[in-house]
Amino acid sequence: MPGRNPRSDGQGGGRTRDILIAIAGRQHADQLAAALVEAGWNATLHHASPIRPALAEILAGHHRLHSLVGLIFRTGNKVLPLLLAYRLAHRMYALFDRNVARMLPKIAPQAVIVYENGALDTLRAAKALGLPTILDAASVHHRMQAEGGLSDIGTTFRERVNARKDAEIALSDHILCCSTLAANSYIDAGVPADRVHAVPLGFEPGSFGPGTDQPPYDGPLRLAFVGRFTGVKGADLLATALENLAERGIAYDCRIAAARADGQPDLVARLDARATLLGKVPHDELAELYRWADLLVMPSRFDSFGLVVPEALACGLPVLASNHVGASDFIVPGENGDVIPFNHADALTGALAKYAADPAIVRAMRPAALASAQGAEWAHYRQRVARTVAGILGWEEPL
Repeated sequence: MPGRNPRSDGQGGGRTRDILIAIAGRQHADQLAAALVEAGWNATLHHASPIRPALAEILAGHHRLHSLVGLIFRTGNKVLPLLLAYRLAHRMYALFDRNVARMLPKIAPQAVIVYENGALDTLRAAKALGLPTILDAASVHHRMQAEGGLSDIGTTFRERVNARKDAEIALSDHILCCSTLAANSYIDAGVPADRVHAVPLGFEPGSFGPGTDQPPYDGPLRLAFVGRFTGVKGADLLATALENLAERGIAYDCRIAAARADGQPDLVARLDARATLLGKVPHDELAELYRWADLLVMPSRFDSFGLVVPEALACGLPVLASNHVGASDFIVPGENGDVIPFNHADALTGALAKYAADPAIVRAMRPAALASAQGAEWAHYRQRVARTVAGILGWEEPL
């Protein structure tokens, strides 16, 4: 266990502000834990997947890796068919949850922050101890997931998973959401609005930046798509839109960064006929694609956040996203991109046709796109989430 933080809780008792954070995987939990440590609180992250190396110094002495659970989980993902791997993962989530719940009375934190699918026993234990509970939701509510076309893993098993999620929501005093879209999905599902808090995620700048000045270009509109060849990511909508542009004789150049092997074969074939398929592009090399393009296209049916959006903006690339992309929080239509209705091929076709007819419209958005990425980095997320948690728990805000 980490050493005690000497900071007082401000109530005269000299106690530290101890917060337990528990996640069977990783998601962005290490960023949240780092935020609370930076705020001066004694946060301890229990996790089953390694933390980001960039956070190792901040979290030194403030995290505990449940390595066996993580090893079984990662091995299953590598060797088992998708359905069996998914079922094994949920068994590991439950095992991790039971382990943390058993430890909770001894740890005696002042608050608990957990993540869905691996938190039911921990939440029950926290409630028995009278502790405030926060669910940090890494995605949209499961109802929106179903509406967005999330691939099914068996109706009966899906119902059991969703029932567990609903029980975790009911036991959580507050819910942190990674975007306005995600927050609204919980409110629409019946969670009281005063329990739901939107805290947009961030991105690591790394190689993502404007780069060197590009030579002038006045050719056809250049489009980029980064994701998967699936309906959830709207790849079929993009295929239809590109087919429509071709039928109208509208010129464009589209490049797609996605692994062929992971995609639906029919979508791969349709897009292969209308775009340049780059295959899977290493994450740190995506910046080159962003600097080449005039517009990033993200027509997802649902994406609770969408990391590629702030990364593209940081390279000065405007973004055309559906209103079911959480990171559309960063988009101001007409200034650094555009937002269209989700699941709407005609709207996507219309927007692409408009910009293809006059590519100068989006090329003029580059400075605004670059400026809008300011404040979207992980460091800014950590500041936002620390203030939000402080408000929820009634603690003074961190400096």
